[in-house]
Amino acid sequence: MNYMLLNVLGIFAVSAFGLLVYYCVGGRVDKQPPHGQKNDNKDPPARP
Repeated sequence: MNYMLLNVLGIFAVSAFGLLVYYCVGGRVDKQPPHGQKNDNKDPPARP
């Protein structure tokens, strides 16, 4: 019974952590402006 409780607790913790990370990343990406210097630096223009 203790193992079952631990398993459920672990699944809940992983789910909550994943949701938190997803929410944080989504909010961060949505907050960034479309024309950000970081994006330009990450993918520099390859124009001749």
